[in-house]
Amino acid sequence: MSFAVFLERLVERSAQLDRAQAAIEALDVGLKFEARTLAKRRADLDMREVIIKMREDSFFAREAKFANRLRRFNEVLDDFNDAA
Repeated sequence: MSFAVFLERLVERSAQLDRAQAAIEALDVGLKFEARTLAKRRADLDMREVIIKMREDSFFAREAKFANRLRRFNEVLDDFNDAA
């Protein structure tokens, strides 16, 4: 193999390595973007879970408040019936 052929192959190989490096860097950028997107989606899901929990807590608090009012109403009604 002549030195010229060796240099030509070396240049071709170098170009292939440069293209491979560029492809790897593009994949790295893509993966970083996907990671950020997934992190944002996870944060959105976490926030939705918090909102759902707050709504559940609010519902159960209203339900307990209503149950207490109903119990007091029944006590007053019983007292009224006992007095009558």
